[in-house]
Amino acid sequence: MQKIALITDSACDLDLDTLKENNINLLPLRIIYSTGDYRDRLDVSPNEVYENLHKEIPKTSLPSAEETEQILNKLESEGYTHVICISISSGLSGSYNALRLALEDHPKLTSFVY
Repeated sequence: MQKIALITDSACDLDLDTLKENNINLLPLRIIYSTGDYRDRLDVSPNEVYENLHKEIPKTSLPSAEETEQILNKLESEGYTHVICISISSGLSGSYNALRLALEDHPKLTSFVY
């Protein structure tokens, strides 16, 4: 029997409640300020980013490899057989390619990355 998991990065713009209600796994993009590195939507909200734009324009980066690996290992341990990943455009971020490469190390998961 197939068991299908959904993964998206925080560029999806879905709130945490919607993600939780629909059992969608979140890979947060990283928001980088001079004061530190924060996980989008988990450590810093979009409103906080907007409110602080006059102080500093942050840089962004793809989700951490460690967090990606943790989610994929969790899905395997929970018996998932397939993963559908929806990420921000590969032309805008390395998220797509990072997900694709991480999934190559998980042959038990049939994956589709969009």
